[in-house]
Amino acid sequence: MSQKLKRTEVCIETAPTRRRFHLAVLGFASLLALAGCGGGTNGSGPPAGVSVTLSPATVSVAIGDTQQFTATVSGSSNAALTWSVNDTAGGSAAIGTISNAGLYTAPDNLPSPGTVTVKATSQADVTKSASAVVTLTVKVSALDPIVTLQNSPPFVLRIFGRGFTSASGGLVGGTNRATTFVSSTELRVDVLSGDTANAGLLPVAVQEGAAASNPLEFSVVPQPLQSDVIATAGLETTGVDIPVLAISSPTLSLIAVGIGDTAGSVGLSVSRGSAVQLLLVGQGVVPGTYYMIDGASGEFDFLQPVAADFGETTDGIPAVQLEVSVSPSAVPGVRNIMVLNVSGEVAAFVGGILVTN
Repeated sequence: MSQKLKRTEVCIETAPTRRRFHLAVLGFASLLALAGCGGGTNGSGPPAGVSVTLSPATVSVAIGDTQQFTATVSGSSNAALTWSVNDTAGGSAAIGTISNAGLYTAPDNLPSPGTVTVKATSQADVTKSASAVVTLTVKVSALDPIVTLQNSPPFVLRIFGRGFTSASGGLVGGTNRATTFVSSTELRVDVLSGDTANAGLLPVAVQEGAAASNPLEFSVVPQPLQSDVIATAGLETTGVDIPVLAISSPTLSLIAVGIGDTAGSVGLSVSRGSAVQLLLVGQGVVPGTYYMIDGASGEFDFLQPVAADFGETTDGIPAVQLEVSVSPSAVPGVRNIMVLNVSGEVAAFVGGILVTN
């Protein structure tokens, strides 16, 4: 005798996920079917409450430089992220690239526009992400010269870096100045006498569009009292060999410049009304340093040669050659020679010149 099979369905919820299943009963045998009940979730979707935070949210990065971003995923045990630049996974050479660890590398040239968006997207829930705005700027790496006297007359400042264009403008103390475009790596900026009215550090940067580059500090040092011993730069070219022993006597040659208050040489005698070539040789003698020759009463003469005034000896040791002129009315006595850094601190003391009758 056959029996009519009766199908009975029971919906069961299970903890802790509270997933619901149908239990189908077919006559004497029962089959368990794992099918989702109407109105429930089957666990195949993203976890609820996922969020992403990204730091920093806004930042300026010079072309060719890097910036580390930090992203945090909350609401999921899956902390994996997908990084993109302007919605391009991993970025590109034109807009900058970003690693799986969130390290952004700016492009070598400024894109247009000069801003990009870095985004970190959760892999647990691709609808959740966080973004940061990156403003790209040109790069300033060096200035020449790097120091001048307070209230100096107008001069041209050379700015070196990368990414410069014909639209780049020099900023001196935050103010736009007339700028000549030389190449993508060099600009020449007019510095006015008013820019050096106050002693201290003067920020110099480059404006490109709406963004300014990283600033470098240009030193303005106080005007010294003039002594009766005047020094001027002697070399006219760079990279020349200066035979230390071939310069006509009398010459002061220092194979090592003394550090701090250590004397590096004995004195050189110079008669009043005469001039002499002074050769300073040593590791402390580099472009950017400047020199003081003090007078009989504590006064001193100031000199900061430009890069073209420097060379090296036949042994490859840095050197600068100065032309020292002694006034006919100079008081006989010793004049000390000091090498100072751009902050006005004594970096080397190199003995002195003896002024004679």
